Amino acid sequence: MVRNQLSDRNLGIFIDKHEIIERKLLAADYAMFNVKITPLNVECKRNYDDFAKLRNNLAKFFPGICLPHL
Repeated sequence: MVRNQLSDRNLGIFIDKHEIIERKLLAADYAMFNVKITPLNVECKRNYDDFAKLRNNLAKFFPGICLPHL
């Protein structure tokens, strides 16, 4: 069913908000981004490292494609 939804429509990927996660002691605070995917009605939270890994993998799988900087 999900495959049919993907082939019939365009995906919309939105980052609508973020929250700062405060850590204790010596660890640095970090941001978690709320990602929404339509029309699948999927929501998840991701951090900067997740986006960096995705960009690196896309660059490997699709050489020559111009990807935006993070």
